[in-house]
Amino acid sequence: MQYLVAFLKRHTFFFLFLLLEGIALVWVVQHHKYQRSVVYQYSNQLVGSVFMVFNNASQYFELVTINERLQQENAALRNKLKSSVIIDDTSTALTQDTLSFTSMDSSYMQYYVYEPVKVIHNSVHKANNYIMINKGRKHGIEQDMGLRGSKGILGIIVNTSPHFSWAMSMLHSNVRISAKLKKNNQMGTVSWEGPDFRTGKLSDIPSHIDVSPGDTILTSGFSNIFPEDLLIGRVTKANFNKAQNIYDIRFRFAEDFNALQYGYVVKNLYREEQQELMEESKITK
Repeated sequence: MQYLVAFLKRHTFFFLFLLLEGIALVWVVQHHKYQRSVVYQYSNQLVGSVFMVFNNASQYFELVTINERLQQENAALRNKLKSSVIIDDTSTALTQDTLSFTSMDSSYMQYYVYEPVKVIHNSVHKANNYIMINKGRKHGIEQDMGLRGSKGILGIIVNTSPHFSWAMSMLHSNVRISAKLKKNNQMGTVSWEGPDFRTGKLSDIPSHIDVSPGDTILTSGFSNIFPEDLLIGRVTKANFNKAQNIYDIRFRFAEDFNALQYGYVVKNLYREEQQELMEESKITK
């Protein structure tokens, strides 16, 4: 308090000057129309600028809430896609018209569901890369579930805790995903050999098949992890190896793995039943 009093005493004339200037300015504005209009004009601009700054700041902090709400809406829409349901009535054919249904008809059973998640850790420059998400066992996340982004697939869940999960990224030397070429449904296998996080490899395509840059690569639906027709990437280079009679196909991932923020865990509701049937039949993937 003593320092404040000493400061005021030391600058008494300065504060007195500001007070008198303020009184003079108010008097001029109140008694002269032109000066009053000028002051009002600039004050409105100043107030408007201040409000704009606060509005932009509030919108920025609301982005997290907006993104979460959009994720929930996108997950609900993805749950209604053709690839997310199976027909329980053999007399009913699933046509393009059925994609517009808003409530699940008794003829359809939910096959895959999507759980929105946030990416909290990710790597792209290692030989084996992983992705950590903000949901775990308490949210129904389990090992061997798929992870996808807004544009393409991201990886496979390999470990969970109550609140978090690790996914083996598509940028991992051990990842093998069943895939197909969209234009002719030819089956192949997607993998990653590194080091470029933007480029993957498609193998096992027969030698007589026409493959061209720009061809779309989709999930085949033959695994119990991802539904059919999810985007993986697009062919950038297709060289035919005459000596080995195979294609060397490189493609660009649909997702930018260096800029991941949000995603969806893909849950196959019939995975346990499918695995039990395979075990009983002594079939291995």
